[in-house]
Amino acid sequence: MLAGVCAILFGFLGQGPPGTPFIVMSFLVRAVEAIGVAAFSTASFAIVSNEFPYHIGSVFATLETCVGIGLMIGPTIGGALYELGGFGMPFWIIGVIICSSGLTIMICLPHPQDTLKQKNGSILSLFRSVMVWVSSLSIFAGACGISYLNPTLSDHLDQFGLSTLLVGLFFIICPGLHAILAPVWGYISDRKVRHSVTLTDFWKSGRHHSTFICWTNTTSTFFT
Repeated sequence: MLAGVCAILFGFLGQGPPGTPFIVMSFLVRAVEAIGVAAFSTASFAIVSNEFPYHIGSVFATLETCVGIGLMIGPTIGGALYELGGFGMPFWIIGVIICSSGLTIMICLPHPQDTLKQKNGSILSLFRSVMVWVSSLSIFAGACGISYLNPTLSDHLDQFGLSTLLVGLFFIICPGLHAILAPVWGYISDRKVRHSVTLTDFWKSGRHHSTFICWTNTTSTFFT
């Protein structure tokens, strides 16, 4: 609910004074919205883990597939809404959808039932776990590998004179493959080979990103 309300409020900022007030209010609204997004993202993972304790990999992969689909169609729908109703329309629509989804979940979500034995421990013991740090590092590296393309790829593609459609297709490749392959990796993780999957992904991700950096530097030198 907090994220939805902040999204709606952000849509009204375009009608306010420009300059410094707009920047300050944008940071404040988005910061509060980030708190709401972090809350419902964490809660959603915790809920599905409790509801499907024996199929965590597959269920998480399904959630990641939904994320990938949203990343693919979100910019297209947002652009269409912007053309239709201006700056505020995309934020108002997504805010209403988030608020409606929150109310629906509050009504329909079943009462939690702990079916597995839980171990009591402190936060410090959690941070002392090697697997927690390895998992956190893999998530951090994966997020960086995806997000760093957003501010850099479009500027790099400008030198090739590509159309807007082709540039948009470049940004669909990553979330598209993410949505397609997430269920596959989730199924593999449920087969008790998590360590092998993590190590393999680390190696492939590092190799591919290194190759991409070298290729980018080479093509930049060639075309300049």
